[in-house]
Amino acid sequence: MKDWQHGFELERLVEIQDNSFHTYNSKVLNPFLVMKKNRVAEALHKEELILTEGGGIHFVRLKSGGPLSMFTGYKIPVLKKKAGDVIVKRLSPSPVESENVELREHLNRLAEGAAVFLFICDDCEQSKEMAMACGFEFKARQFNTFADVFSIWHKGSERKVLPLNPAQFFTLEKATVPPIASFIVNIKEILLKLERDKVVDFTNHYSNYNEGNSWSAISLRGYTEDWRFIEKPDEMPKKWKAENKNNSFWLQDTNLMDHFYDVDGRFSCENDNLVYGLLEHIGVDSKPHRIRFMKLRGGEGTLGRHTDQVCPDTGVEDGDLMRLHFPIISNERVKFKCWHSKEYKEVVMREGECWYLDTRKPHEAINGGDSDRVHLVIDVPATVRIRSLFDE
Repeated sequence: MKDWQHGFELERLVEIQDNSFHTYNSKVLNPFLVMKKNRVAEALHKEELILTEGGGIHFVRLKSGGPLSMFTGYKIPVLKKKAGDVIVKRLSPSPVESENVELREHLNRLAEGAAVFLFICDDCEQSKEMAMACGFEFKARQFNTFADVFSIWHKGSERKVLPLNPAQFFTLEKATVPPIASFIVNIKEILLKLERDKVVDFTNHYSNYNEGNSWSAISLRGYTEDWRFIEKPDEMPKKWKAENKNNSFWLQDTNLMDHFYDVDGRFSCENDNLVYGLLEHIGVDSKPHRIRFMKLRGGEGTLGRHTDQVCPDTGVEDGDLMRLHFPIISNERVKFKCWHSKEYKEVVMREGECWYLDTRKPHEAINGGDSDRVHLVIDVPATVRIRSLFDE
C-alpha cells in the first residue's frame, strides 16, 4: 500500500471515485478538479467526506478567511469567507433519491452553527435542486480557466455580495455606435487585395482550443513590427518566455498597418488611417493595444469552448483591456457563444457591427458556413466612455 492511500484500500478509493462522485466528475471540465482516488484518500484521512453509495459531499472547514473571487485567474472578490466557515467543494447527487434525502440532511447539519458556501457546477440541475431544497441562496458565479462555470450558494450567517462594477457582468454585448459600414467595406477591400496579391498569409493561432487548426490571425499592431507575430508575451507559457528571454517586445504598429493609410484620400476618412479612424468614429478614447485580423475557416471551423484568463490585463475597470470585435467578412452560419451561466448567449455578429466579448468567461465560435470568417479584433484600455457603448 502506498503512502498517499493513508491506509485505505485502493479498491475502496476507486469505488468512491467512480460511484459516489460520478455525477460531479461527469460535469466538471477542469481535470484538476475531478475527484480522483488520491484526493478521495486525502479527504477520507481528514474526515472531510460524506458518502452514500451513489453520491457524496466533499467539504472543508476554514482555518482562516479571505475573498471568494469571480474568476480563478483574477482577484475580483464577490464574497468574503471567514474562519470557521464550511466550503462544500464538491457535491455529487446520487441517482437514488433516498440517498439524496440523506445528503440533504448532511448539508443541513453542516450549516448548523456555521456559514456554508456551496460550489455547484452550473450544468448540474440536480445539485441546484438540492441546494434550494436545503434553503441555500444563490449568491454569485465563478469562472475558472478551464471554462467551468460554478454557482456559489450560501446558507447560515448573512454574507452580502460585494459591490461590483456593473460592466463585470457584460458577456457578449453589441455596441451602440454611429454607422461604420463605410469603414468596414474599405478595410475589407484592402484586406482582400493583400490576400489576392499574396502579401499576407494568416498565421495559425497558438491556442490549445484551435480545433483542426481552423483559427488563424495576422497582426496590424502587436509586440514586434512583424505582422506574422500575433502573440502577447505576457500570456505565453514559461518555455516560450525562456526561449525568448533575450528578445525585446513592445507595442507597435506592424509593417502591415502601412497598407491601411488613406494616402490618396479616396476613402473619405477623417483620420489618415482607416483602423484608427474607425476607433475615433465610434468614440474610443484610449490608445489601442493589439490589433489583429482573426480568421475562422469555413466548413465547421471551430474555436472550442475556453477562457482567456492567461492575459493579466483583461477586464473592464479603467485601464484594463476590453476586446472589441468588428466583423469584416462573415456569414449567417457563424455562431458565437459566451457562457455567463448554464445558459449561453449565442449571437450572429454581422458586418457593420461592433461587439464586446468578455474573454475571461467561457466562449466558443463555430463557422458553419462555406466561406471564411474574418473579424478585426482590437484590445482597448477600458474607460467610462468605452463601457458606455455597451451599457444597456
